[in-house]
Amino acid sequence: MKAITQYASGSTFKEVSGTVLKTVKVCLPASDVVERFTNTVDSIFKRLNVLEQENQHLTQLRDWLLPMLKNGQVTVA
Repeated sequence: MKAITQYASGSTFKEVSGTVLKTVKVCLPASDVVERFTNTVDSIFKRLNVLEQENQHLTQLRDWLLPMLKNGQVTVA
């Protein structure tokens, strides 16, 4: 990170150019490590997607119900 951030520039936020990033050397893990990692996090990302969709649906439901609750069209028993 130190090698990358020293080349960052910008007044609003620091930015690193693609040219600079192309010069940075990285270590790639062995394919079995990548496969094990993928198998481990795959279910987590699937669950995350389901929860995001659920949250979006609940937000829409809230936005639809809230005005009706406020003006008395709907009551909570």
